[in-house]
Amino acid sequence: MKRTVFYLCALLPALAFLGCEDNRMQGMIDDRVCLLKSDYLQVPVINFGVYEYPVVVSKGGIKDQEAVVSFKVNKNYLDEYNDLYDASLELLPEDCYKMPPTLTIKGEELTGTVKIIFNTQKIYDLQQSKEHYVLPLEIVSENGIAIYSGKNYVILSVIVEEATIGFYKSGFTTAMNFTPGDPDEIEGYTEIDLNYTVDHNVMFQLQVAADSLERYNQMNVSNYKLLPADAYVLNQEEWRVEAGEKTAKISYRILRNKLVNSMGAPNLDEYVLPLRISEVSAYKIHPLTAVQMLHFSYTVKEFEKTGWNITGYNSCDNTYLPENIIDGNTATFWRSQTDAALMKPLAEEPYFISFDMLSNKSICQIKINQRTGNSGNRNLKVGYFEYSTEETDWTKLQGSDFVWSNRADTVQYVNIAPTVARNLKIVMTEGFSELVQGKYVITLSELTVSGYE
Repeated sequence: MKRTVFYLCALLPALAFLGCEDNRMQGMIDDRVCLLKSDYLQVPVINFGVYEYPVVVSKGGIKDQEAVVSFKVNKNYLDEYNDLYDASLELLPEDCYKMPPTLTIKGEELTGTVKIIFNTQKIYDLQQSKEHYVLPLEIVSENGIAIYSGKNYVILSVIVEEATIGFYKSGFTTAMNFTPGDPDEIEGYTEIDLNYTVDHNVMFQLQVAADSLERYNQMNVSNYKLLPADAYVLNQEEWRVEAGEKTAKISYRILRNKLVNSMGAPNLDEYVLPLRISEVSAYKIHPLTAVQMLHFSYTVKEFEKTGWNITGYNSCDNTYLPENIIDGNTATFWRSQTDAALMKPLAEEPYFISFDMLSNKSICQIKINQRTGNSGNRNLKVGYFEYSTEETDWTKLQGSDFVWSNRADTVQYVNIAPTVARNLKIVMTEGFSELVQGKYVITLSELTVSGYE
């Protein structure tokens, strides 16, 4: 009895093993291939003469079958694409490319690659006719391996560009804003860009393109000033793109202390430094990005006039008070006394008005607004400014003399060397006509003071 039980126990594992099936291959499909990238593909290339484009074929499934596929041009896919998208693509001529006849992917391999060699110069020449040429390729099984439907073709649209150099930001470009309170020398940079990389340095030359600025001003009815040659320095040692790189930073220095007039006042204005890439050691200069106009705004800040107060004057029409020249409203104005019967007698010339700005400020510019409306109301012609820090010991502002050449102009800017002041005084020495008892009748609409604190 014991021997019988022993035999049964020994037999059961063997029967169990014989009854099992190997199901590891269930659900697996036979090997098949497809293009890794299919349908319509744009291929941007640089015109270096030839370009090798890799076409990758992927294999999936059990992965034990070798795949042999060929490539053929199938215009049917091109025609279908044109019909579907109402396009007018043309078939790329045979002399524009070369490709191997077949590709073999071994059983254990997952992918295979062939390289199609395009003649970029011939394709570039074709593009000049404005026609759009493409290459419709189909993979075909040469050994019976299955091919995924819908992933068996590709339409290659090779877009060839010339190898060019240009500014990264071309045309009118804001470079920087600065004020008389900034350092005498201010550093900045611009950037040169290649649309390709090579294994050698690419050298280039820059020149000032004053003609481009002139055309820009004419087209845009603007009046940007050419940045004076002594007001900047370009670092010519950086005029190259290093091997393997696509960009180069070109540094420059703005010499702010050179932007002054003969009296030492800052020449506040909107300046442009127009640069053109004039030469390059390899390939071509891009015609649309060869010029950059760097815009530099040399400006000052208008000081807020809230709380400012009039501290003195020697003539006033009772209706048009001196407070009007610092009220921020160009529609209001001050007028000198016009009638001997008024409370104050007619003052001796020159007329003056002084005001307190509440704190010391570095003044660089004073804007004078004449009265608006009929030009006959604009009587101020000649004057100057004085300043103080303690409301005493008035000193004439160097370079602050102004002269109105005609009554048609309503605004004049007086630029002065940066001067610290708390109190200002406008002194009006001459008008355009003598109307009242041989004295000038002068009006003034607004004074705006600018600089930095």
